[in-house]
Amino acid sequence: MCTYIEDAFICEAEKQFVALIASFDASIKRCEKKVEKLDTKLEKADAHLEKCECYIAELKAEHLFPSIYKAAKKLPEAELQLRYARWKLAEEVKEKEKVHARCLEATGLEYRTKQENKLLKKTFDELTAELTGEVKAKEMDEKAAMMAEIAALKAQLTIQADENKIKDKRLLQKTEEIEKYKQSEEEKHEELLDFKKDVKAYQKGSEEGHMKRHAANEAYILELEEAYVAARKQGEARELRLKEAGLELKEMLEYANLAVTMANKAWCDGAEAIECLTWKASGAFGDSE
Repeated sequence: MCTYIEDAFICEAEKQFVALIASFDASIKRCEKKVEKLDTKLEKADAHLEKCECYIAELKAEHLFPSIYKAAKKLPEAELQLRYARWKLAEEVKEKEKVHARCLEATGLEYRTKQENKLLKKTFDELTAELTGEVKAKEMDEKAAMMAEIAALKAQLTIQADENKIKDKRLLQKTEEIEKYKQSEEEKHEELLDFKKDVKAYQKGSEEGHMKRHAANEAYILELEEAYVAARKQGEARELRLKEAGLELKEMLEYANLAVTMANKAWCDGAEAIECLTWKASGAFGDSE
């Protein structure tokens, strides 16, 4: 009966000890989950804060410097137009070079035609004495046709020269427009530099504010870590108390086992004494008989 009570007492103590350890582990896990949730919330808050700062910077630029903001928006389109104008200018320069080559070719043709005319005139003068009037008329017709072709070539050359002059004027106008556009782009570039300086100053201020908020967040995290350390210390103290209770329980069990052992020994001694007395009594009864 005493052994059964002791076993029940030991089982109950072990169950309570296991339950205390399980509750302690569960409380530690809950604290860790809360810390993880707070970390995720802080990360989301930082990301949202960065987005808000970018949006505020863009709105501030749009309201404080609307002309510069619009110029910055239109800058890629202006660069594309400038590239197109440069490409067009290069194409016109190539066309001008082709026309110049044609002019040189026409000048060479005119020179060759003059040389041929001189040769023809010389041969014509030589043949006039030998040929008849019909031959002379035929040669005159051929010469007139050749002169007509030469006149047509000269007219074509004059037309091409006039066209080249018109193209040169257009090129000059376009170069002037490009220079004006470059000047306006330089002015816009200066305005953009001023705008970048203002944006850098604003970013510096926003970074200082972000650093302050980050410092506050770090202080809050330190507080959470200190609370976690305090909770952990409390858990360790509770575990230490449980260990001490277990040691006390162990000592009590040892004491109970010792008491049981002593009781068993006393029972054995009593049984031996009873047997001895019984034996003596039986011996004395036999002697009396």
